[in-house]
Amino acid sequence: MATKEELRAGAEFGFIDDGVEAQERYQPMLLTNQGGDTVLDHLYDELQTTQGFTFAVAFVTEGGLIDIKSTLNDLANRGIRGRLITSNYLDFNQPKVFKELLKLPNVDVRIINENGFHTKAYSFNHGDYTSVIIGSANLTQTALKKNFEWNLRVTSTDQGDITKQIQERLDDLWDQSVLLTEKWIADYSEHYQERKPEFRIDRSFVDNSSEITPNKMQEPALEALDDLRQRGARKGLVVSATGTGKTYLAAFDVKQFNPDRMLFVVHREQILKKSIESFKKILGGSDSDYGLLSGTQKNYDAKYLFATVNMVSRPDIMEKLGSDRFDYILIDEAHRVGHNQDSDRDNVPTVHELL
Repeated sequence: MATKEELRAGAEFGFIDDGVEAQERYQPMLLTNQGGDTVLDHLYDELQTTQGFTFAVAFVTEGGLIDIKSTLNDLANRGIRGRLITSNYLDFNQPKVFKELLKLPNVDVRIINENGFHTKAYSFNHGDYTSVIIGSANLTQTALKKNFEWNLRVTSTDQGDITKQIQERLDDLWDQSVLLTEKWIADYSEHYQERKPEFRIDRSFVDNSSEITPNKMQEPALEALDDLRQRGARKGLVVSATGTGKTYLAAFDVKQFNPDRMLFVVHREQILKKSIESFKKILGGSDSDYGLLSGTQKNYDAKYLFATVNMVSRPDIMEKLGSDRFDYILIDEAHRVGHNQDSDRDNVPTVHELL
């Protein structure tokens, strides 16, 4: 069960100091469908432990429903119900989608007839706390799995003001909406016109190449790193702007160094899975070459080991890994590495001792 202390640590991690140790489920998190971590993954996680939920989304598609239908059925078998508010905005939602919504045994569905309704919110009641995902993702397959979306997940107790604001607004939307019925669907179907795409993609501009090659930032950085090694340097620091491809750069340098064993250290577990997907695209190899060292998985013997700084800084883990297990250690966002050590914990080892 969540405690105020755990939620407070999560909030402090997200808004004050990312060196604070906090469980990932209570940390604020940006969900973008990038690097193998999807909005849908987080919907699954929240639904597994929810005691009730409310979705308010402008658009719903058959694909979006298919992805969560089995999970909703599992909740129905456990007696857990939820609410869904959607709309007839722009006639985007197809009549057959509304018919599918009516079949959900444990979801009460209402329609808001509000021009410009463009809300995307997913609220989950976990009993002692509430999680909310708010942003750009509708309940469609592309939005939940593929599109470059921006959604913020936050958690709060019932006494938290943000939870109260969101819950009150969702309740207002529910009260303003009308119940979805067979008659409503029949009336909607009479005037409905399926929206067709009015554009075509110019295929002459599509790059069909599957090979990823270094970009204009990465090429000179790779040359500089190789030059440092040729001159006997054992450590190097890369400073690069957001969006320039630092993870791919790291993978490219690992490829040109060709280590027997590599350790990649990040400050939060969510980044690990994204990083592994990026490295696989560059390095190839079998899935068994890649392993996680986190609170949930400990694949010590993987050729390419991806670890959180909180885990790899633990004395028992450092002792198990030893000082000569890896011939290439890479630290993502290196300025964060020392943050976990408080001023009164001088005797606690840091990840630097592995270098």
